[in-house]
Amino acid sequence: RAIWRSGAIVKFVHLALSAERSASLVERVIQAQHTCAGYEGVYLSDEVDEPLTAGVWRQAIVLPASKISALKPLEIQAVIAHERAHISRFDPSKNLALQIVQCVFWFNWPLLSLIRSYERSREFDCDRRAVEGGVKPTALGKALAKLAISKSGPAIGLALTGHYSDVASRIRELTDPKAAAWPSAAVTVLLLGVIATLLLWTFAAM
Repeated sequence: RAIWRSGAIVKFVHLALSAERSASLVERVIQAQHTCAGYEGVYLSDEVDEPLTAGVWRQAIVLPASKISALKPLEIQAVIAHERAHISRFDPSKNLALQIVQCVFWFNWPLLSLIRSYERSREFDCDRRAVEGGVKPTALGKALAKLAISKSGPAIGLALTGHYSDVASRIRELTDPKAAAWPSAAVTVLLLGVIATLLLWTFAAM
C-alpha cells in the first residue's frame, strides 16, 4: 500500500499543478482581452502551442497567436467548432473526473488503456459534431495536419490534435466517407462499467 499511496500522491500533485496552470491561463487570456475577431469566448495567446479548451469551472477556447496566421478562415472556423464541441459535451469536467480516477488507479494498466481509447473516441466525436454543425471536413483535416506538424510540446487542456499518432486516423475519417467511425458510445459505456466495478471492488475491500 505504501507504493500505491506514494504513486497516488505524486499523481494528485501533478494534477493539482496542471489544473492551476489551466485556470491561470484562462484568467490571463480573459484579462488580456486578445480575442479572436468574430468569435465570442475565443482568445489568442502566445502561451499555447495548439488550439485547446482550458479551464474547468471557467472555460475558454485558446488559439496559438503565433500560428493562427497559417490557417485559412474556414480552417479557423473548423478548429473553433471542434473546441466548442468539447464544451457542449462537458468534456472539461469529464476530463477532470477521469484524471482523478487515473490518480487513484495509476497502477491499473488495462484501465489506463481503456481511458486512452475513450480519449481517442472523444476527439473523433468532436470532429463529427463539428462537421454536423456545418464545418467542411477538408477544412478541419487541413487544420489538424498543419497544427500537428508544428506541435512542439504537451498541452495544458483539451488540445485539438490530442495524441500525434491519432491525427492521421482522424484526417482519414474526415476525408474518406468509407473510413470506419471510432465507436464512441461503446467505449464510453465500457469505460463507465469498468470504473464502477473497480470502485465497488475498492470500497468492498476496505
